[in-house]
Amino acid sequence: MDDIKSGRFSPLLRALSIVVLVLLVVGSYHIYKFIWPTPYVAKQSGFQIVFPGVPTVDKLPSQNKSGLKVSGTIYSVDDQAKGTDYAVYATNYSHINFTSYSKDSKIELLEGEVETIAKNDQASLSSGHTTTFDNLTAVEATLAPSDTSDPSTHVLAFLYQSRLYILLGAGISTSQFNSYTKTFHFVN
Repeated sequence: MDDIKSGRFSPLLRALSIVVLVLLVVGSYHIYKFIWPTPYVAKQSGFQIVFPGVPTVDKLPSQNKSGLKVSGTIYSVDDQAKGTDYAVYATNYSHINFTSYSKDSKIELLEGEVETIAKNDQASLSSGHTTTFDNLTAVEATLAPSDTSDPSTHVLAFLYQSRLYILLGAGISTSQFNSYTKTFHFVN
């Protein structure tokens, strides 16, 4: 007791207090990031979304389709250890405003894009349907790969202003994909 009164153990108690405080701060930060993760902002593509990691950003080569300049970017996070892949394809069509398209025209265009992805991935479409996403006409589908060792891919495609957005989630459950798509928001 006299050692404590004399302050002999006070440096040890101070060091322990600092360690406990640091652990609390670090733990609180990780809990905060888990509950409120930081979204990735892609200003040039007009959106933000929460990826499960830092995405790789790949520019698509610009093309001319029927006299229109088309350019785009793919944002993706691939975790080979978990067998998952999250991606956003953002394609910009110059001089087109998709808000002027009829609902049927939008659905036809979106279905065509999803079918193209399925064909490129050598997958078949399953459980495809028209839906609403953020008050926009959208097409949602699951792609079943021909190689059964590959995971299925969830797809959500929609149009906004002059852009086509396609959100993909491979190797994840439907609820995980829905949680992922709910973090998507448009930015100016």
